[in-house]
Amino acid sequence: MADELTELRTELQRAVKTVQEINDQLDSMRKTCEQYRQEIKQLEHARNPYQFLRIREVARRFDASVPTIYRWIGEGILPAPYKLSKNTSRWLESEVEAVAMRITVSGGQ
Repeated sequence: MADELTELRTELQRAVKTVQEINDQLDSMRKTCEQYRQEIKQLEHARNPYQFLRIREVARRFDASVPTIYRWIGEGILPAPYKLSKNTSRWLESEVEAVAMRITVSGGQ
């Protein structure tokens, strides 16, 4: 009985180690995918560096409401939009992404 328990413990330890190795591989793959995503974004921006976003697109990027976006502008979290005409305001995608990166790096502070 004791030998069987020892064998089971050994098998369990091997299984746990295997799961940990798989998790490490998945983490590595996630990081690689994220690096590829960033490279693709950089290439897209190099092609068209002045992509403008509407208010709803900005809100969607932050998973926030339109009123929240305007509040963040008032608080200085987001830059004010560019006024392209009387009824047209847009944000530069690069500026919105810079804010998102700053928030991500600072942990939402």
